[in-house]
Amino acid sequence: MTSPAAKPIHDSRISALMVKPQVSGDVYMLKAKQRGINKTVTITYGKTSLISRSEVRKQATQDLALLHQGIHPRQTKQDDKLRTLTLADAIENMLKLRPLKPQTVQSYRSTLRRNFKAWLGRPIHSITADECLKRYKAIQAEVEMRGRVKVKANRSGECEAQKAIRTLSSIFSFYLSDTLSNGASLLPKGNPVRLIADKKVRPTLVRRKDHLNLSERCKLLRYLQETFNAVNHFQSQSPQFSGAQTDYVMLLLCTGLRRNEPLSLLWENVDFEEGTYTIVNTKNNEWLTIPMTERVRKLFRRRLGEQVNDFVFPSPTTPNRAATMSRVIERVAKQSELRFTAHTLRRTVTTILAELRYTDDEIGRLLNHKPRTQTQEYVVVAADQLRPMLAELEESLFEPFTTAIYESD
Repeated sequence: MTSPAAKPIHDSRISALMVKPQVSGDVYMLKAKQRGINKTVTITYGKTSLISRSEVRKQATQDLALLHQGIHPRQTKQDDKLRTLTLADAIENMLKLRPLKPQTVQSYRSTLRRNFKAWLGRPIHSITADECLKRYKAIQAEVEMRGRVKVKANRSGECEAQKAIRTLSSIFSFYLSDTLSNGASLLPKGNPVRLIADKKVRPTLVRRKDHLNLSERCKLLRYLQETFNAVNHFQSQSPQFSGAQTDYVMLLLCTGLRRNEPLSLLWENVDFEEGTYTIVNTKNNEWLTIPMTERVRKLFRRRLGEQVNDFVFPSPTTPNRAATMSRVIERVAKQSELRFTAHTLRRTVTTILAELRYTDDEIGRLLNHKPRTQTQEYVVVAADQLRPMLAELEESLFEPFTTAIYESD
């Protein structure tokens, strides 16, 4: 057996190359100084039984040349990997490292694959600013040509084009500080998407301000009452909508929650004794505890009576999963002959509370908006502080009706 302390045997042609005896098998090794640093670099090539001497000598010669130039041979491999980093790999590398929600990850992937499919196999350093500008304009034109999106406040296709180019920009920004072994930047010309901002060709998007006015709210509630037979909660369970879907729409209207927030709600986060429920999966990752009004308490009691898994709104088809409610709002809007989205209901709640003279800060606490100042971050809002606000909100919503919707069990 070879002694672990046996001295290395130097090669007859390349003195820096040697065979190091080891118990598991002799290995080829190179020891030489890298120019510019006072440090000996050691490179192991592998076992002598697996690689020929001629191959090792050839590789050692190349590595010695790099070391003489002040370049570590291993760094050249990392450089090659960076130089050949494709857009597809760059996306996945970034998504692995950044703490993003599954929905955000899916949005990144779908947006980039939908709009930059032809670029996915290209090294990111090869994508130019002019190409980004042309692609931005092309995306807008492609969406407009398809004509599937109804013309709204912004030009058709503009929102998709800006979202696509904004997402692409985040990929380049992630790699801006990456450098090669010689100190050169992976993206020597910076973020190529920056040209679009510099040339000011991207118009400012008009933010949606739509909400349901009083007559529209009456129309929606009347439709829900008639369609779902909501009076005294004798729900018809029509083939178009289920009781869970009805309660989902009503919860959005009574709270202003974002469309996905009620869907992740678990029964373990509903406290009937305290009269509160907590939304854990929020946009800003800050938990939101909301007090139950009597109407919402009865809503949860109905859902509890139909409980099939841990979710308040369970999937009707997939066990142990939450419902998606993917087109519920769209279908309700169509059937009620109104134009609104889940976020329209959120803006409706905001508008009603503003009309009731609640301040922006008070409304922001209910909507779980991120604090704008350091002081606001230290303010802890108890659920009971929101209770009067929610009670007044429901009064404004349901007061126009002589028969209250969802008032009875």
